[in-house]
Amino acid sequence: MVRGDFILLVIYGIFGAHISLECGLAFAPKYEKVDGVSITLCGDGAANQGQLYEALNMAVLWNLPVVLVCKNNHYGMGTIEWRVAKCSAYYKQGHYVLGLKIQEMDTYRYHGHSM
Repeated sequence: MVRGDFILLVIYGIFGAHISLECGLAFAPKYEKVDGVSITLCGDGAANQGQLYEALNMAVLWNLPVVLVCKNNHYGMGTIEWRVAKCSAYYKQGHYVLGLKIQEMDTYRYHGHSM
């Protein structure tokens, strides 16, 4: 049984596979009626996958305490964003989810994904 405040953080190697898992983990504090938040990190390569939208939909329906951080480095596995996304302003794509854009830097990575 969960007691007290807690934060769940999951970082998973497969693109976007952890997002729905993280929303499932966000259900724990709600179920246990304790304060808590689930935080998940992903790259822009995962931002166009259907499971992201399915997970966000459930998070909104169930009012789950989850924070999704999407790092947009303008390339997903070497493919530039305009080839895979009509709108690369990923923070605007979660229609019913509050999205914030935070400017961390104004450049993208110069090395391949594996580096």
